[in-house]
Amino acid sequence: MTIMTTMILLVCVPAFAQEESGQAAELSLERQVQSQGLFPAAGDYVRYDVTIRNTGPSAIEGRSLWVDFVPMRGGHEGSSAKFEVPLLAPGASAQLHLGPFKLHDAGEYALYVGINRGGDATSPDDLALNTQPDVPLDSVTALDPITAMALPAGMGIAAAGVALLAWLFYARKRRG
Repeated sequence: MTIMTTMILLVCVPAFAQEESGQAAELSLERQVQSQGLFPAAGDYVRYDVTIRNTGPSAIEGRSLWVDFVPMRGGHEGSSAKFEVPLLAPGASAQLHLGPFKLHDAGEYALYVGINRGGDATSPDDLALNTQPDVPLDSVTALDPITAMALPAGMGIAAAGVALLAWLFYARKRRG
């Protein structure tokens, strides 16, 4: 089994969440794909490590991080989860492990997150984040399993073809 890890750095953007008490946090994200091949494929799993850093002037407490991991087009239903955010003093951070989420079908999947008191995606977020509402925090494209297995071989064949053409060009130039 291959595990691919991708670090996703979120740039700070204006906070769009409702700020009742001036509370704010920054999220950073690391994705790990547990895959049988080189590329993510239907049937594989995705896990996220999210670091939450309190950037506001007061402690964050009594909040939950909600997560929706959904296919971008119809088909299989997505996954939803709720994770309790530990007490975070100003400047403190904590890491939450999200998933694993299964890539049921080939296609693109999107990760949406937010933080509020109920940990519910249908309620407004009450903590300002460095994310934009209704914009996925991350996306993953799952290939058909046969395509995912064939693609590395095809890339190798293409690279060998380019090397052969370069060698033939060099040999012809050298003779002429």
